[in-house]
Amino acid sequence: MKTISVSLQKGGVGKTTLAVSLAVELAKESGSVILVDADPQGNSSSWIGPDLLDYELADVLTAKKEDQADTLEKAVLKTSIPGLYLLPTIGLSGGLKPFENTARDRPGCFRGIVTGLENMGFKFCVFDLSPAFGPIEKAALIASHEVITPVMPDAFGLDGLTIFSNNMKELKDTLEEMGLVMPAYSKICINAIDNRIGQHREILAKMREYGDTFNLYELPVDPSFRKGQGAGLTVQELSAAKKETLSTLYKLAKDVMEV
Repeated sequence: MKTISVSLQKGGVGKTTLAVSLAVELAKESGSVILVDADPQGNSSSWIGPDLLDYELADVLTAKKEDQADTLEKAVLKTSIPGLYLLPTIGLSGGLKPFENTARDRPGCFRGIVTGLENMGFKFCVFDLSPAFGPIEKAALIASHEVITPVMPDAFGLDGLTIFSNNMKELKDTLEEMGLVMPAYSKICINAIDNRIGQHREILAKMREYGDTFNLYELPVDPSFRKGQGAGLTVQELSAAKKETLSTLYKLAKDVMEV
């Protein structure tokens, strides 16, 4: 099983949008994907999950070792999208945010969950992370094979990339202490591009300078994302979605599957 984290220590850049959309696309191609909502806000769970939850990610993380596999199976939910399953988070009233202090002393806490999900037969696992770089986010990255960063086409997006790159260097030291290798980091998704806006064109040109180091995926501004979230539907389920949006998501999923 390949595990992918969608991460950036900045809010409003489309992490949940990208994580859900990528998971849907991978499910279409592979038929067996688990989306792990590791954001205490629980936005991806609200988007594609049920209204009521009996178990959540925090229950799995806090379960006794001998009970974790059973709790994991109870927590994993089938979504309405064929081949896509969800390990949900209730939201701010749930148990994930309080778990953060425990995660400081358990940097490998997600590795056991990933192993359990692989044993359940999933081919891909996508982590939707919060806009932070704290213990929970680091633990997810430690358990990942690849990291994908979403950014917005503005000056703050460039700053965010620099900060995140420095954070990844810090993470490398932790991984080396644990005898683990760094997750691959070669994909940046630029969200909500509007070529009618001069600043977007300028920032996009600067971001394309990263092309020697990163593969860039350019998603246009597309109202279908917001409409889909309001209706509990993914962008792939909406006929109004832009062709460029769908083709970019398809290309990103194909590239993720190749490695």
